[in-house]
Amino acid sequence: MKSQPPLISQVAKIWGTKTLEDLRTEAVLKKTGIAFEEVRKKDGKRLFMVMCVTGQKNLAYLSTFLNLIDNGVTEDWNTLSLVEVLLRASSSGLAFEMLRSDGGYPLAVALIAADPCSVLKITGFFNMPEFTRSSRFRHKV
Repeated sequence: MKSQPPLISQVAKIWGTKTLEDLRTEAVLKKTGIAFEEVRKKDGKRLFMVMCVTGQKNLAYLSTFLNLIDNGVTEDWNTLSLVEVLLRASSSGLAFEMLRSDGGYPLAVALIAADPCSVLKITGFFNMPEFTRSSRFRHKV
């Protein structure tokens, strides 16, 4: 296995073995139906973000405004780590993963922002403030 850049190695340590399914479980339990993990610079600016969106209203909102074209590949969210999806998205900056029911209906969408510009797109789409009270509890590198 080739060595990872130092920043990605730091992120791997912070996020550990957290999977998309772990994040989806958090999202389902939240009133908003949304959960996210982020990494910020020491000055508080967001560097990376993985957000999981669940619930019919949230998924309808996403499909109304974003043209998410599914590639048909079914991933195992129980084993797909946040670091892995971040690395996959690093070439494009912004990516998504979709979890579907056996009937083909979307159950969750994970939005992955691998650079600050892509993070701004996601946070802008959901009207998220740059700094919140909980920002101090998020991971900083």
